[in-house]
Amino acid sequence: MKTKLVIWLCCWGLMIAAAVVSVEAQEKTAIKPPEPIKKIPDRPGLPPIKRLPDLTIRTFGLKEWGRCEPRQMVFQFQIDVANHGGSASPAGVKLEVKDQHGVGWGNQSALGAIPPGGHLVVTIPISYFSGDPHHMLTANPHPFQAKVDPGNALVESDEANNESPVVKVDVSKLCSASEVDLKIKTGLVAESSEGNNRAGVPFRIIP
Repeated sequence: MKTKLVIWLCCWGLMIAAAVVSVEAQEKTAIKPPEPIKKIPDRPGLPPIKRLPDLTIRTFGLKEWGRCEPRQMVFQFQIDVANHGGSASPAGVKLEVKDQHGVGWGNQSALGAIPPGGHLVVTIPISYFSGDPHHMLTANPHPFQAKVDPGNALVESDEANNESPVVKVDVSKLCSASEVDLKIKTGLVAESSEGNNRAGVPFRIIP
């Protein structure tokens, strides 16, 4: 009888021990809930990000013809300059329109301030090229291009979008070779000594 009691107690003890081991195993393998996400502080000790202007040319085209006369406007361009940046551009940024033949025929002017998301529509006249009148006819059509901030004086968020597509202008529609030759012969212009009239006329804002 004692032997059976001892065996029974031993079996009961083994069952209890096995149950304890099973519970401990379950506790070890149980998936723990995730820890709460800690918020990262906003740029501690660093200055705020500075927003920059971003000037670009939305449209560029020939607006009107003038006169084929020395010291007169031969034709005029209209340019739409926009600010796609996050801050206003200051007044005084240059806008340049030039013949891409590299002879210095063109004009430039200063823009007013443009707020973020704003734009200015301006006109720039191109004067009779007294520096080389024959160039107006012999190099047709002339590839003119507009560029805002040509010297990169203004720090922008994008410096690669300041140029317009090229617009070709055929001056022979207004000037003839005989007219140009007559003006040179009569002394109205000196073929290579009167400069190139780059100062031109200040721009105006079109309502």
